[in-house]
Amino acid sequence: MRITVKIDDDCAMRRCVAVAYILAAGIILCGFQQGAPPERGKSEQKSTHIDQGNPDRHKEANINASAGQTPSDATNRHPDGNNGDKNQYVYIATTPEKPVDPVERVISIIGVVCTMALAIVGIVGICIALNTIREMKSQRMAMLGQWRAMRRQAMEMGSQTEILKSSVAAAQKSADAAKISADIAASVSIPTLVVEKFDVGETGAANLEAFLQYPQISITVKNCGQTPAFLKWWTIIFTCEDLPDIPIYEGKPGCGIILDKVIVEPSTSYTLPSLFYPHRQQLAIENVKAVVDRHKMLSVYGYICYGDLFGSPLRRLKFCETALNLFDGPKPTIGWADFGDPAYTGTDQFSVKKSAPGRGVEGQPSSRPW
Repeated sequence: MRITVKIDDDCAMRRCVAVAYILAAGIILCGFQQGAPPERGKSEQKSTHIDQGNPDRHKEANINASAGQTPSDATNRHPDGNNGDKNQYVYIATTPEKPVDPVERVISIIGVVCTMALAIVGIVGICIALNTIREMKSQRMAMLGQWRAMRRQAMEMGSQTEILKSSVAAAQKSADAAKISADIAASVSIPTLVVEKFDVGETGAANLEAFLQYPQISITVKNCGQTPAFLKWWTIIFTCEDLPDIPIYEGKPGCGIILDKVIVEPSTSYTLPSLFYPHRQQLAIENVKAVVDRHKMLSVYGYICYGDLFGSPLRRLKFCETALNLFDGPKPTIGWADFGDPAYTGTDQFSVKKSAPGRGVEGQPSSRPW
């Protein structure tokens, strides 16, 4: 912000006032001089030759002067006819006094008064202008002070903003570190189940085809957390078809097998119970032969639902295994592979989802007895 009006000091204003007064005095004097009345009683004198020895000629000269004749004319008409007379003559004529016109005098007085009034108005205008300049100077100084104060405030706000930004960045770092620590503490403190063993279950004297017709799987889980895990139920499904993009945990006998008051302590393992009727799933004989002839692949998928001491939402451990190598013998042997499909493996929060009427919640036991 810049102020264009600038007064260096009061000396300049005093000089301006002196110049204004001088100009006003000059105007007044000019007015007096122009309005002065004309001089009265002023006479004009003319000198001519006068004949000291002839009084009559002196009288004649006066008469000729009053008649408007010049001395040369009077000389030329001298009775003697001598134009080269060496005698000198003097003729004196006076102009009568001219009376003063009252109207002209009044007009002169009015002109002087108007001139003085104009001079006074000029002086007053100059004083008002100087006063205005003083006020503008004071306003300029006030605005300059306000601008400086605003500039200081802006600089302080800028520094405070920088401090606030650094504080926010530090707070964000602290929050991120706290969240990481909380996540680590939560992941360590809450129970975390993992599949420790996945193998063929009890087969008895059945061969490979008989086993595949009524498959039996032994699953052992381990609690890697620091608090106990409370098992709720589990689901296991066998299929010889391609797996859907989203797993379907319902509509099969192995869905919603209740685990009654099963607690897995930290760093301990637990083997899920064997499947008995009505939870055992039967595969069609043509699918069994296709698996044995390696035209189809047998897949087993499901999940185990559990809770913790903190009343957190239920979690589930998902599993999915595919039979790659099948060997027949006194005891059927199968080599299982986990392809790590995110939709079928890992641990996530159990989402409660309504199913068809009479089927309860998806993946949970039905409200009706088996």
